[in-house]
Amino acid sequence: LQYRLRPDYSPWAATRLFRQNPQLRFQGRIHEHPHTWLASQRRATTLTLEVEASLGRDFPLILPADSDLTSLKIGGQASPMRREEGRLIIPIRPGKQQIAVSWNQPLPLGFTATSGAVALPVESANITTSMQLPENRWILWTRGPLNGPAVRFWAVLLAAVLFAQILAGIPLSPLSRRQWSLLVPGLTQIPLLASGFLVLWIFWLGWRGQSGPRFTPGWFKTQQVALACGALIAAAVVVAMVHTGLLGRPTMFILGEGSWRNTLLWYQDRSATALPTTEVLSVSIWVYRSLMLAWCLWLAFTLLSLIRWAWIQFTAGGLWR
Repeated sequence: LQYRLRPDYSPWAATRLFRQNPQLRFQGRIHEHPHTWLASQRRATTLTLEVEASLGRDFPLILPADSDLTSLKIGGQASPMRREEGRLIIPIRPGKQQIAVSWNQPLPLGFTATSGAVALPVESANITTSMQLPENRWILWTRGPLNGPAVRFWAVLLAAVLFAQILAGIPLSPLSRRQWSLLVPGLTQIPLLASGFLVLWIFWLGWRGQSGPRFTPGWFKTQQVALACGALIAAAVVVAMVHTGLLGRPTMFILGEGSWRNTLLWYQDRSATALPTTEVLSVSIWVYRSLMLAWCLWLAFTLLSLIRWAWIQFTAGGLWR
């Protein structure tokens, strides 16, 4: 007679079971802040990780080859930096801890800027990547995870050009298709209410020139006063456009994950050992201001003929009754 025994474990109520696993259980969040100045010819990056480990062990971190480590903090305390074969070895303790690694790269800020290649020994989750560009850069495009910033200016520009073609087809329009196609994109840099008023005022003047002689004296005087007040508002809108173009910053309609102006944020829920890379296409702000200077010169010449047309419409049928 043979008996085969099998161990059986019946835990008590409210007992919690833990299984020892030599692998790291990792939940991470990465924040990358490349602050680049053309004079210093460098890029600064800070990588913040939140790690939960079941066992203490070394945590090898692969950084860009040309990186110059500046600090390593574990739990807010400075820690010695040890590199082996191009990897940064970080001692991990059991439990939850926060790791912050900072390094510099001798990279000038050119047309393309990337967040750099970083690899972890395990998969990660909840990765947030941020890039901060200096104020003297004009952001043209971004690439990275789907949950990230979108430069919507180019869609707005296309819609503005199409809208300009519609305006040029209205019989009361004093401007050609080419002129509207140059004017309307410039109006995207000021509030929609102000740009809309300028366009309506132009067509209001055209309607006044055609219908003014048929107005009753009272209605005629009201129209003249309202158009004169509208001319002051239109002049203020033109001054605002010139000021924004020559001295202000371009409105690129950057939205997504909390991004705004020159601060860009990406989010990815899960990642393989290689962290997601991001890329930004930008040029000097002086490229934008040079384009706006050319646009303002064109606007000045166009206003000369537009003012003459506006006076003819304003005085059609008499200046006052």
